[in-house]
Parts: sequence; structure tokens; C-alpha cells
Amino acid sequence: LLARSIKVGGRKGAVRIGELPPIILLGISFISGGFKDDEMHYPIVVARVTSQMLTVSLTSLILPTAFHLWIPNVTSDVLQATSRVTAITLLTAYLCYILFFYITHTSHFPQKFNFVKSALAVSMSNALLVAPTSYFTISDCRRKCLGQPRLSVVYSSLLLVTSCTLCVVSSVFVVGSKSVPVHDLGISKSFVGLVVVPLILSVPEQLSSVLYGVRRDVEWAIEESVSSCIRIALFILPFLVLLGWAIGVADMDLFFDGFQVTIITLTVLLTNYLTHGRATWFQGVILMCTYILFANAAWYYPN
Repeated sequence: LLARSIKVGGRKGAVRIGELPPIILLGISFISGGFKDDEMHYPIVVARVTSQMLTVSLTSLILPTAFHLWIPNVTSDVLQATSRVTAITLLTAYLCYILFFYITHTSHFPQKFNFVKSALAVSMSNALLVAPTSYFTISDCRRKCLGQPRLSVVYSSLLLVTSCTLCVVSSVFVVGSKSVPVHDLGISKSFVGLVVVPLILSVPEQLSSVLYGVRRDVEWAIEESVSSCIRIALFILPFLVLLGWAIGVADMDLFFDGFQVTIITLTVLLTNYLTHGRATWFQGVILMCTYILFANAAWYYPN
């Protein structure tokens, strides 16, 4: 999702490149793992927490949109005030979600999710160069949980800053070139924003979902795909609203097009229904078919 304050063609473009909730990632994971096992199991507590957070994120999108559509004389000041209060509430809910999932109730989740405390301890030991005995113990645990080599705090910070900078630059180019397929190929902006761009940007996640499915790590696939949707709805969107408030951008609100909200609503309902602790390849097929239906509707939806 890109901030609307980006200048495009000498004017401020009210640009929202949306992202379909990650049903395609779940579908790929369920299909790739379902052919190896008749039924894949994952902790029900993971499904319940993600389902609850998806419902909260869905509520935050439906209410401002319904407020705008059903009250014809509503002013922009009212929409902005509603969006700002909602943004503060969502950020609070997201912080509580992080606190609950990764710090206070890690014992309720699978062992492979309980690496955050160890990772923090490793980072502190690297920064302070102390506790070598504890370092090896924690490092071994982290390698076992993540299956990846340890990175230092400085290297991780530089990598984060560099990747964020490149993402911002790429986002500006994406906004500037969004009209190319619209004019040259006759593709609608809705299809480009809802299908093409998210599909291209999620290629690494799609490959990861295949690997997770083959290795029967369905809970990892759910956490990666669904949590990305939660982060966008409960952190990125509220942050952009508050950022627009801080820098004086008047049109940063949580109002979405009714078609987009309808797609998100149906997808969240389907995802919540299918994530119940067990997964089969047939559920993956259902998710993929649903994605095709949404893409087909977005193709014919006007700009």
C-alpha cells in the first residue's frame, strides 16, 4: 500500500495499490503439502489468534467505508477524525498482538515460534560481547528454530535500512509507471492494483509457501501470509493515516472503495472458515479458485 501523498505527473494522485489478502499463499501451501499427507495439522491457537486479528482489521476497513457510503452529506473532516481515532485504536491492538504472540504467551504457541526471546538475548550478547556460555546455548536454540545463520545487530540494521530505502524508491517508480499497462495494454487500474502488483511483489512469499508446504510447516505459512495482512491493516494503514495527519496531508483516511472492501470481507470470512487446525489440498484448491474469481472481477471492474 502506497501513501496517497506521492506526486504523480505534477499533481497529487489519490493512489491506493491494494493487496488481496494472502489466500493465494495459503492455497499454494495447502496444495504443495496436501499431496504428501492426507491431512496436515497445525496448532488451533495460531488459527484462532490470526482469525481474531483479521476480524479486527476487517472491522477497521468496513466501518469508515460504510460511514462514507451510507451517509451522503458526511464531510471530509468527519472522515478524517473517524480514521484517526480508528488508526490509534488499531496501532494499540497491533502492539498488544505483538506483546501477546511473541512475549507474554509464547508457551501457547509452537516451539518454533518461541525464538524471539532467544533472538533478543543473542542481539544483546553480540552488542555487549558478554555471556559467552549463554551465547552458545541461545545461538544453538535459534539455529534449531530458524534454520538460519546468526546475523549481528549492526549488519541486520544496515540491511533493514537499505531494504526499506530500496522499497521506497521502487514504490515511487511503481506509482509513476502504473499508467503504462493501463494505456498500452488496456488493463484497468483496479486489476493492476489488486492483482498484478501484489502478485509480483509476493513471488518470494509464494516460493516460501511451497517450501513450507513441502516441509509440512503449515503454521509457518499461515503466520507468514496471514500476518502480512494483519501488519498492513493494523500497522501500515494506521501509521500512514497518522503520518498524513502529522505532515498535513488532508486526504489520508481509511476510506476504501466498496468493491475492495467486499473482496477483503469475503476473503477474511473464507480464511477464517478454512483455518481451523487442519488443512488438505482440497482447501488449497478452494482458495486458489476464489483468488481466480476475485481476479476476474477486478479485470472488468472500472477504474
